[in-house]
Amino acid sequence: MARRKANPAQPIPLEVKADPTKEFFIEMLTRDIELKHAIVDLVDNCADGARRIRKQQPFDGLHVRIETGTDTFVIKDNCGGISEKLARHYAFCFGRPAGTPSVKHSVGQFGVGMKRALFKLGKRAEIESTSAKFAFRVVIDVDDWQNKPEDWTFEFQDPRRPKKGRLFAKGKWGTRIEVSRLHPSVASEFGLENFGIRLGADIAAAHLYTMEKGLKISLNGNRLKGQPLTLQQSKEIKPAYEEMELEGGKVKVRLYAGVSRSKQPREDPKEAGWYIFCNDRLVLGADKSDVTGWIGGRADVPKYHPQYARFRGYAFFDSDDAGLLPWNTTKTGVDENSKCYRTVQQRMMNLMQPVIGFFNAVKDETDRAEEALKTPLRDALQKAPLKKLAELETGDVFVAPKPDVIRDGPRVGKILYKKPLTEIKRVQKALGVGTYHEAGEKTFEHFLRTECDD
Repeated sequence: MARRKANPAQPIPLEVKADPTKEFFIEMLTRDIELKHAIVDLVDNCADGARRIRKQQPFDGLHVRIETGTDTFVIKDNCGGISEKLARHYAFCFGRPAGTPSVKHSVGQFGVGMKRALFKLGKRAEIESTSAKFAFRVVIDVDDWQNKPEDWTFEFQDPRRPKKGRLFAKGKWGTRIEVSRLHPSVASEFGLENFGIRLGADIAAAHLYTMEKGLKISLNGNRLKGQPLTLQQSKEIKPAYEEMELEGGKVKVRLYAGVSRSKQPREDPKEAGWYIFCNDRLVLGADKSDVTGWIGGRADVPKYHPQYARFRGYAFFDSDDAGLLPWNTTKTGVDENSKCYRTVQQRMMNLMQPVIGFFNAVKDETDRAEEALKTPLRDALQKAPLKKLAELETGDVFVAPKPDVIRDGPRVGKILYKKPLTEIKRVQKALGVGTYHEAGEKTFEHFLRTECDD
């Protein structure tokens, strides 16, 4: 009887499933960004729209209006709208596809800002936009979209084009985004008065230069105003300035280092440090860490100390290709591994060394000061007026007056203490002196003469 041949083994499938999940994308996109920074990302898109239609011209007449409430969030602008090609192939993609039309000097680099902000805010979003040749509406129901794991597309609702040979009226060009079914945590934050203050301050700082160029930004009906960047400059004090080109001339860098002061009655240490801008967008403000060169272990660049509260440094990275700039994906810091940034960081340290030396000399002068000793450093620091960066007269290195020569003789110090007025009057009467200063000196001399060994 013939033996039956065994069936050949079935081939083992080689395919391994590695499809992404929508839940993963939403969680990863929103995990590491604060709510206010996600909203600033939406303003970035508006600013890029202004750049797209105005190029290098002022943004006068363009606006961004933001409304936050416990039920909805709305941001709308008149910054040109989203073209059909951009909307159909790029704007709603997760990431920045190859071939995405670029905006020179843009701040929208990574292709995640709008989607990340929408998912961060709530469960339903409606985007309406009108550009010169296309108008559309897209509604995103996040729960419904998540329940369709194989479908990553969105749909235009009511797409329209103007009549042949015509354009939509310029007054209608713009984009409106409304997010509803807000996450409970978002609705709660929007209900806090101080959140609006913090959000407004962040937007104003991030888009200082955009607003100076004419773009009006308002939050809940209040127009935002940026705080101009200033340094002190006089005949005696001059900030340091340096410019350079990197990446074969594709990245231009401008650096300023000097002294400034707060508008508060007392100097606010929170304002001290380096401010770093990429394409005029603030990505790191008032930094006093080793990221900007405060590394410690060196006398010329120590760890930050409150005596340096008036230090200000400004670093501007500019490029038509935003991908060459050293910012992170949330635009809340720099990419320290960037070769471009490491090169500039060393120059930042070199520029601030003389400024740090000046502050150290001011402290030494103050510690040794007495009525008969001049204080030229402190006096120059107090008298030098604030000037905007565009108004400054700068040099290659920071310039400041030299310390006053300390006279020969013993070093002196001050003794300060407080006592009840009735007791002070009794001491003045006993000593036959008329001032508190004299009473202090005479009592010190008496103690020294009677209680201290020769």
